[in-house]
Amino acid sequence: SLEPKHNIQVVHNILESWTNFNRFTGVSDSLKEVFYQFHVLDDGINWEVNLNQFNNSKFVTKVLDQLQIPAYKYYNISGRILRRGDNVRINQICRAGEMGSVINMITSVSMNRNGYAEILFFNKEKSDILRTVRANPFSVIAFPCDVPYQWQPPAVDIQQGAIFIQIVGSNIEEVCFRRQPERERTFNTYFPPNQMLAPSQINIRQVFELTDEMKVYVVDDVFRRDQLQGLQSYFLDVASYSYHEADEHGESDNVIALAPVNLIEFTSSSIWSAVEQAIAAVSGKQGWWPYDVSCNLNEAFDHTRIHPDCFDRDEYTFLLYLNPEYDISDLGGTVWYTDESGEEILGSVLNRFGRVAVFHCAIPHAARPPHARTTTPRLTFAVKVAPSRAEALIRSWSEHGGDAEDELEAEVELWDRFKGEWGGKVEKLEREYRKVMETQSVKMKEYFEGIFGGLGLGSPLNDEL
Repeated sequence: SLEPKHNIQVVHNILESWTNFNRFTGVSDSLKEVFYQFHVLDDGINWEVNLNQFNNSKFVTKVLDQLQIPAYKYYNISGRILRRGDNVRINQICRAGEMGSVINMITSVSMNRNGYAEILFFNKEKSDILRTVRANPFSVIAFPCDVPYQWQPPAVDIQQGAIFIQIVGSNIEEVCFRRQPERERTFNTYFPPNQMLAPSQINIRQVFELTDEMKVYVVDDVFRRDQLQGLQSYFLDVASYSYHEADEHGESDNVIALAPVNLIEFTSSSIWSAVEQAIAAVSGKQGWWPYDVSCNLNEAFDHTRIHPDCFDRDEYTFLLYLNPEYDISDLGGTVWYTDESGEEILGSVLNRFGRVAVFHCAIPHAARPPHARTTTPRLTFAVKVAPSRAEALIRSWSEHGGDAEDELEAEVELWDRFKGEWGGKVEKLEREYRKVMETQSVKMKEYFEGIFGGLGLGSPLNDEL
């Protein structure tokens, strides 16, 4: 028997009693579009987003009322993702003498009856499992914070993550907030422009040639080791990642997490000067400008796919490997192909700390996940460049900042405005680009808060609740 049942509550229909199923599906979808932080939490789950802006909402009060849990002075609300292969551990949120409650609201689980995604509860000695609860979609699992528990990750054939909202409530502030990391620094404050990084020369190790114009250059010694460690620290400890559900049948690279870097911040950082010189050295051309900068994060059980970075363009991709703890048997490299059929390999590169691959964007390639024994994810810093600053800004604008459904049509329209309305002046183009990207950021914030408003986090459904 539980002691006695540890007051564990499992409610499978609570959502039907206080909100509309379709609205909650909207919350589930929006939790796939927010930015998560990667950090190994106490229970072994790696992905979390802070939702404490909704701390004083009627949402929390209503859930506690439905579960007959008393109100607390402090709450910590987060969105979390449990994925296959997670290195989960037994965890106990409260220490001896501390009191509080943990509420897990399952918003998204796509799996069959053999898909696992369960939560195990243990006795105080952690010697026996006293209860196991399946994480059914749209169910709520609540338990006292001193109960030892462990998540069972989804089965290996389940690519989608189990997304849930966790509320930790207590009258003791430390119970709720002892794990809050500091993540406020921007890219260009981490790497100020007056910090010169570029070496006097680069070391080209290998060249894979598809055609005279399409080559892969494998390069070492672009950055010093301390600079590489700074980049790894930024992308593990500071950066936020957009989460993309794995898609077995799509045409993308199937990378589930990437941390975008603001282009304006990046081009005013010291990192860009080194990247720019390396690309110029292998391409024999000057004037390159970034239009897409991000860090790709892959874990051992991810399933990446063959893809080119562009079609019918003269652009390059700069790819930097950021795993000092990997040895040559830990895998996690990149493979390039002669075409998208994948039948013939052009070449491949080891995931060596600080190694760089610079290649023409049209060459098909695929990331390789790291070995299952690795404890840190594969990190690759990718910079995609266009031949000029104007082309890069228009390319980025059409991909990330416009409302048009067709990117090519958006590009044509922007080129017409650039040559006509803005007189071919890059400064005016960049000024307008900044305005649009800032507007997009505000729209995303409003969209996210609006979705949660449907659950009484804002105002629309408070009367219904």
